Amino acid sequence: FIRKFNLPDDKKIILFPGRLTKWKGQIEFLEILNSLNSNNIVCYFIGDDKNTNYKLNLQKEIYKKKLRVECKIFGHLSREDMRLMYKSADLIISAPLQPEGFGRVISEGLAMKKIVLCYNFGGAKEQISGLDDLYAVEPYNKTQMIKNINIALGLSENKKKQMGKISRHHIQKNFSKQDMLENYFKLYQKMIL
Repeated sequence: FIRKFNLPDDKKIILFPGRLTKWKGQIEFLEILNSLNSNNIVCYFIGDDKNTNYKLNLQKEIYKKKLRVECKIFGHLSREDMRLMYKSADLIISAPLQPEGFGRVISEGLAMKKIVLCYNFGGAKEQISGLDDLYAVEPYNKTQMIKNINIALGLSENKKKQMGKISRHHIQKNFSKQDMLENYFKLYQKMIL
């Protein structure tokens, strides 16, 4: 897997999963990447890339901002490759331009015991409620996102493991598939009665 995607062993991996489309915020995130120490990071944009116009715009912006060494677009990955990409990542980002209903990326990242930085609105707010304040970024606040990325990438392995264990437990307890199905079923029952 590492050879297949040419993953570096000397850089921190920032993963920005999500369909390649304007409202997911990939192009806006490039401004944040430009403000980071790019010598020790690489960012991978992963997700459905059927929107070829947007993908081309994202590639143009990466070149324009001179980030082609630091940024790669992998597009859609198989389920297994996606799991391994999460496992390889040091940090997961979710920064859509509009609040999302649930935003599966957040729960997937937390379930994989990863640090997930996300805009604190919509379904993301509920998913990270009760977790470390580091995860919650004020929507569109680039300064706070940069600060939180630097903090997250500087955490000790012990601290990341501790936070990861808490995050996984939080997702299992509150957002497992079984629990969510049961909660929806209960909601529908209340509505019918």
